[in-house]
Amino acid sequence: LNTRLFLFVNGHIKQDDRTASMVFDIPALLAHVTTIMTLYENDVVLTGTPAGVGPLVAGDRVVIGLGDPDAPLVSARFRVEAATAHSP
Repeated sequence: LNTRLFLFVNGHIKQDDRTASMVFDIPALLAHVTTIMTLYENDVVLTGTPAGVGPLVAGDRVVIGLGDPDAPLVSARFRVEAATAHSP
């Protein structure tokens, strides 16, 4: 599996790489995650902090996807909301 991954924040590319560059392959990551939580259809698992990626702040517009950013196989768009304080 060698699929292109991309991440835009506020219209600026922050990540553009391929799954073959990942330290752990996708099946191993999903196997591990599913020992901790249940994954459902359309869930997105984001891992790691590649070069160029930094903190997100309230109001940021994020686009993530697989494939060519101009014609992605799948993508998701969201706006970052303000964090709320919570107790552990």
